[in-house]
Amino acid sequence: EEEDGGGGKAKRANDGKKQLQQQQKALTQAEFAARIADASTLLTAMGFVSRQDRSRAATVRFDRGGSGMLGVQTVGRAVEVYRVRSEAEMAKRLKRKQKRKREKGKDGKDDDGYPTLGGDDAGEGITAADELELAAVVRTKAKARGFAFAPAAR
Repeated sequence: EEEDGGGGKAKRANDGKKQLQQQQKALTQAEFAARIADASTLLTAMGFVSRQDRSRAATVRFDRGGSGMLGVQTVGRAVEVYRVRSEAEMAKRLKRKQKRKREKGKDGKDDDGYPTLGGDDAGEGITAADELELAAVVRTKAKARGFAFAPAAR
């Protein structure tokens, strides 16, 4: 029999801490999965938005101040700022889109000249491109590491 000199108690305590950390990590992973499930019920896919800069997006952030702004930071030096259109602007855009579709007839191409994949109902309704309008592209001298919207003045 070897004497551990009291080190056995410390080892058991460390094992208990590791088990507790693993349980907390498993709990946080379960919470994370639940949050994703909740978000999937809140979010709906509306389509694609063609961006000015074709490079990969690093950060996408909404303005919490309620100004209806969306920022997209690229991996390079640019931050694209989009404005969310009002209901009236979206309705006007949808009306124009439907008028164009009627004028073109059934030539099998959409507004951009690309062939449509769906039937007669393809392209109807409001898409993400209809809802967002490019407001500005901010280019920095050096690579941007992050961005934030300024809080609204009170």
